[in-house]
Amino acid sequence: MTCELKPVHDSADWASWHAIRERVLWEARGEFGVYDRNHPSLQSPGHFPFLLLRGADPIGAITVEIVGSQAWLRRVAIREDAQGRGHGRTMVQLALAFAGRKRCTGASSNVHPDAVGFYEKLGFRVTKENPEHGPRMSIEL
Repeated sequence: MTCELKPVHDSADWASWHAIRERVLWEARGEFGVYDRNHPSLQSPGHFPFLLLRGADPIGAITVEIVGSQAWLRRVAIREDAQGRGHGRTMVQLALAFAGRKRCTGASSNVHPDAVGFYEKLGFRVTKENPEHGPRMSIEL
């Protein structure tokens, strides 16, 4: 089944997007009750939140932040029951294609240390060690 990257628009999209992020990026790492569904950065100019849909089923969440000619991939998450099937790779590739259409020349992400190998397989390389936010990984577009 084909996947597509869908911009988050309505309340159902936002609910799915938040649920995926909260579960995968916070609760699965033991952080309960700290996720902020109203964090100010979520509505900042240059932030583009997306859902990865498999058919009509939301299975992933990502934000692409455009800063000048650089894209930042923020909080990349695939629902746990959909992990290990290439959906993360698809979502990142679709996000990079979006960044290219926005005339970005590169993309970066501060990644969880466990995700370094995943990003390396996609062509990213570590460009800065950052103990507080995870290694920064970057790729030219």
